[in-house]
Amino acid sequence: TWTNARAAAQALGAGWDPASVGSAGENNAIIAQLPASPIDRSHFWIGASGAARVFTWVDGTPWSYTNWHGGEPNDAGGNETAVAYDFRSGLWAWNDAADDLKAAFPNNDFVVGYIAERPIPVPAALPLLVAGLAGLGIFARRRTA
Repeated sequence: TWTNARAAAQALGAGWDPASVGSAGENNAIIAQLPASPIDRSHFWIGASGAARVFTWVDGTPWSYTNWHGGEPNDAGGNETAVAYDFRSGLWAWNDAADDLKAAFPNNDFVVGYIAERPIPVPAALPLLVAGLAGLGIFARRRTA
């Protein structure tokens, strides 16, 4: 289930969650890691959830990029509250799906997995280092002028 996938991602350690996708570059990087020839309709959960075709990223990332399959999101199952990469017609793109995809399609043999990420924290001293280096550059220009 999407709920179990989120729990598994968070169990990896502090800061882990299902992946949010904020750009075409991130989308392409994720797709490059997915199986090249999976079983049709295989799904890999990502970190978007919601209801009535309105989704948000669980980690608070702004919702600014989408990669839906044509006609999606459609809430076809009536309670499609999660988002996954879905392989169909030879293409990985997003699908809104029921939290328990296997229960919704018990006779389907597709793969279900998840994609997790952990944001890389910026060290607290990094902004100070950048500001200090910028200040040195300005000071050096003034001395040589």
